[in-house]
Amino acid sequence: PKLVKVYYPGDYFCELNLLYHMPIRASVKAVTDTKLYSLDRKTYKYILNSSFINKSNNRIELFKKLPIFETFTDEEYEKLSKIVKEEFFYKGETVIKENEYMNKLMIIEEGKCCGYKIIENGKMPKKTRDYCEEDFFGKTALLKEELSEETIIVSSSIVKFICFDRNTIKNIFGSLEQILMRDVDIYEKYFPPIPEYSENEALKDNT
Repeated sequence: PKLVKVYYPGDYFCELNLLYHMPIRASVKAVTDTKLYSLDRKTYKYILNSSFINKSNNRIELFKKLPIFETFTDEEYEKLSKIVKEEFFYKGETVIKENEYMNKLMIIEEGKCCGYKIIENGKMPKKTRDYCEEDFFGKTALLKEELSEETIIVSSSIVKFICFDRNTIKNIFGSLEQILMRDVDIYEKYFPPIPEYSENEALKDNT
């Protein structure tokens, strides 16, 4: 037989066999006294399923805390947990710019961001609010395409978002309006409009 690879501490082999029932492509022979750890396919799948269930349950608990989902049913919460997408941004990165179109709801699962808004042309944007875990933006993006009211910039080392885009939600739930319009009054309760500044106030803030 031809030598194709030498394994050292930390290396592994037969990883594809955890996913697929397939023959091993090469024989592995110990040339010194060796200590190995093994993981069979059944245990591996059990770990994956348990991890998925735990993550799904944790996110359902998060959704139940959010005012925009407070009228959802348990069945709707479970559906949300299955279609959520993860997005990551790093410190200093711009998540979205003011007046850019949004077509998805973004919820902060980990990390922090800051919102900035241009008050006066030619001047530095003014910080409008801080965002942390369980905060969200794109309030009505699941109902209609909207312009972002502010620029969102990551302030922590990393931010993990869980996101829902309008098309995916509509494919799963059908009539979005009937579900989300139950919550439309809640948006303004928890996220009042970004305050407008007079010219004098804007000039004062930038001095």
